[in-house]
Amino acid sequence: MGFVEPVRSRLGRIGVWLHVAVLWSAPIEERARLVRRIEAARYRSLRIGETPGGTDVFA
Repeated sequence: MGFVEPVRSRLGRIGVWLHVAVLWSAPIEERARLVRRIEAARYRSLRIGETPGGTDVFA
């Protein structure tokens, strides 16, 4: 057995990473639907990635 499988089983479902364009290019209703699906899948966090030199989504 490799390294990844035992670690993955111990961590469980941590979160989902999405590129910023996936959310920002969609209508607000679609964004909300996507986030609800992620929550229903019992992920604990949603990380919105940025492009180099992009804006800070938390600002």
